[in-house]
Amino acid sequence: MTSLPDHFHIMEGLTYPDLDATVVDEDGTAVDLTGGSVAFYMKAQDDGAMKINGAAASIVVAASGTVRYTFTAADTDEPGDYWGWFVATVGAVTVGSPDPLRTVVHVTPMS
Repeated sequence: MTSLPDHFHIMEGLTYPDLDATVVDEDGTAVDLTGGSVAFYMKAQDDGAMKINGAAASIVVAASGTVRYTFTAADTDEPGDYWGWFVATVGAVTVGSPDPLRTVVHVTPMS
């Protein structure tokens, strides 16, 4: 599981702010990601098209399960609403964001 904000806003074409989250277990305890890796996924809410498919994300503080995704301009080039989630792997264990624990990423048009 992952502790994510309910909604995340970013402007079309921008690469900031970063999206931060904490990988937690079913009890809400942070997962130690030492020696692990993390990826970020994002798909359109309207048609389910994958916008970001397992792009490398950063482990910010491994011991506390803190992760971060830094967007590229291509990630935010299409305004709309997306589902976003992280998947972390430590050894043979994969921890992801099931449906209720993903965030809504709003890419707002640049006016």
